[in-house]
Amino acid sequence: MNPEELVEYCFDNGVELFIENGNLKARGNENQIQMLASTLKERKADLVQYLENLNKRPSEPYQEEPLTRYFMAEGWPYEAAIGLARGMIERGSFLPAHEQVKYLHLLANVSPDGTTL
Repeated sequence: MNPEELVEYCFDNGVELFIENGNLKARGNENQIQMLASTLKERKADLVQYLENLNKRPSEPYQEEPLTRYFMAEGWPYEAAIGLARGMIERGSFLPAHEQVKYLHLLANVSPDGTTL
């Protein structure tokens, strides 16, 4: 499994991986974290590099629909989520690495015309 697939696997199983002060961290389902611990330790260097690269500006601009859904998933009401998404797109802002993974997960489930797959 490459780092991207491992991050997605963790996310799908209730574990969020992120970098804090240069260290790999995990939060979420404690049972899953314990089950994944040895794999995460073995792949730590690859995961740190992958997540640090995600923290850089995305290579493609954000898409409004999945970015709006991301903010809604984070608890923002629909109208506020639209405003936040549009504001980020207009300013060219980007999400931190651990949040970028969530966005990419939503993006993978949205077709180019913005409909949910």
